[in-house]
Amino acid sequence: MDKLRGMEIFREVVRKHSFSKAAESLDLANSAVSRYVTELEQWLNVKLLYRTTRNLTLTEEGKIYLEKIDDILTSVDHLENIAVAGQQELRGTLRITAPSFWGTFILKPLMVDFMREHPKVKINSLFLYRKVNLIEEGYDLAVRIGHLPSSGLIARQVSTMQLKLVATPKYIAEHGMPKHPGDLVHHQCLIDTVPDYHSKWPFVENKKSFSVAVDGKMVSNEPELLRDLALDGQGIIYLPEFFIDPYLGTGEFVEILPDFCVTNLPVNIVYPHNKQMNPALRAFIDSLVEHLKADCIEIKRKL
Repeated sequence: MDKLRGMEIFREVVRKHSFSKAAESLDLANSAVSRYVTELEQWLNVKLLYRTTRNLTLTEEGKIYLEKIDDILTSVDHLENIAVAGQQELRGTLRITAPSFWGTFILKPLMVDFMREHPKVKINSLFLYRKVNLIEEGYDLAVRIGHLPSSGLIARQVSTMQLKLVATPKYIAEHGMPKHPGDLVHHQCLIDTVPDYHSKWPFVENKKSFSVAVDGKMVSNEPELLRDLALDGQGIIYLPEFFIDPYLGTGEFVEILPDFCVTNLPVNIVYPHNKQMNPALRAFIDSLVEHLKADCIEIKRKL
């Protein structure tokens, strides 16, 4: 058995959560994919996957093995990069994930520029409203908003994000203007479930952080839906500034409690420790940092 090929196939099966989808991705027969994984398990004398007709689940041994082979396969990719280093041209595939709103408005223009500068680099991006397990799902880099819990990942803060609390003039006229964050318990708050703080909104008073438990008739992981409901006068939202600012300028939204709102919510990139020497990934991270430092982000899309 070609052990390196077996490792690659096993990793793709885990990434796709399916033998048939992995076979399609790798341009192999389903039987070939199944045979490679079976032979890999026989060679290791351990079970790597629990298989059912509907589901694939990693065993504990499979989780450990996946992490270790990811190190090996990344090293192989790195050696290939070294081999072509004399050509001064990066190549390979980067798998990057981010929250949908941040990916769309911040990463997308950077990716366009990066791929123009490095045409041999392929980017597989996933923008969605959940946290991706980088090891199990095979991603090189993730953007995470907010304060991070402890993990085995390398984390680097690359920016900060300002939150704004707003409602329509109609809502304020009908329900009154909050004077302090504590007043929000008497208001309809439209809650974004994506951030870790979701139902406990963070604020700052006299340089001290605190949170307020809020409630309302809509809880969603779609900030645009919450924004549209707020524009309809149905409640108060607390969202990143780039969702809000276009509507403050037109007077459709009124800013609430600006002196209490969080202005420095950290934006972090995280990546597995074995990815840090990948030249293409390092170049992308450097480009991202410079992109943000130069303040060259222009959000042109109307929200």
